Formats: sequence, C-alpha cells, structure tokens
Amino acid sequence: MFETAGLEGTYHVVGDGVEALEFLHRRGAYEDAPRPDLVLLDWHLPKTDGAAVLAEIRSDAELRDLPVVVLTGTQPELEKIRSEPPRAEAYVLKPPEPEQCRRLAERFCPD
Repeated sequence: MFETAGLEGTYHVVGDGVEALEFLHRRGAYEDAPRPDLVLLDWHLPKTDGAAVLAEIRSDAELRDLPVVVLTGTQPELEKIRSEPPRAEAYVLKPPEPEQCRRLAERFCPD
C-alpha cells in the first residue's frame, strides 16, 4: 500500500502472525532482519492473529516502543479494537487511501 502511494522505502512482508513475531524477534530465518520503523499489522493474520502479535509487541521490552498501525476491514471492528488494550499508535480501515499512507509515513518514518 505504501508503494502504491508512491512512497519509497524498504518493505518487509510476512505471511502470518508467527512469521511476524519471528521477524520482530529476529529468530530463525530472520536473524539478520532490520528493526522496522513502523509495523503495519493486519488484525486478521493467519496462525497468530493481530491481537496476539500486538500484545507480544507491547509486552516485550525491546519491541514495545515500535509504532504499530492496525489494519482492519470494518468500522465497527475498528471502533471495538481501538477501545481495548493493548493500544496501537493508529488504526486504519482497509484499503487505506494513498494520502493516508503518506500521513502515516510522515508521522512514523523519519527518513
């Protein structure tokens, strides 16, 4: 979505919540993974859902300061998850508009 918005950068994509946590903890195939500036977290990931991934990020001393943007498909769901801990820095309905992506990049990605 950031590439579609014309934002240059390095993007790393994983297929499920287990891989997301492996990447963030730099385990297994991801031992040389860079620390991301921003985590875009789909709430409905396979294997380990977004709620569990966000909870682990927030409970880990090395990860808790990572900015997380949660992506979800419906306004009622967005309102529900926005009101429950743990909290993300932002919540976005899918698919986000290009201008929304630009604002997120400006807010969370320093370069």
